[in-house]
Amino acid sequence: MTDRHAGNGSRTARLATQAELDLLCRTGNELVHEAIDSGDAAIAEACARRIVEARAGLVGLMNEWVGSSIGYVRDTYGDDAVAPILDADLWLEVGLRLGISLDEA
Repeated sequence: MTDRHAGNGSRTARLATQAELDLLCRTGNELVHEAIDSGDAAIAEACARRIVEARAGLVGLMNEWVGSSIGYVRDTYGDDAVAPILDADLWLEVGLRLGISLDEA
């Protein structure tokens, strides 16, 4: 799919439609409800296991991302630059975004 992008005159290849992104960005809660609504206990159990594994992977990934980012700031700007970026709320605001939108591209 090719789309004109934000008035700059260039053409951009889109990898997914907004509907496909919405489907990929469903929350664990939405996935569990869909699995339960299927009426199949095996589907619900598999869904729950998948969600637990995904969350554990995200925790590890987020730890590495935060550590690497802080290390980059320290290495690039020095120790004094680290303290101002240690506000956990700012990291969580970015790290816990649940959706992806073509409007933000």
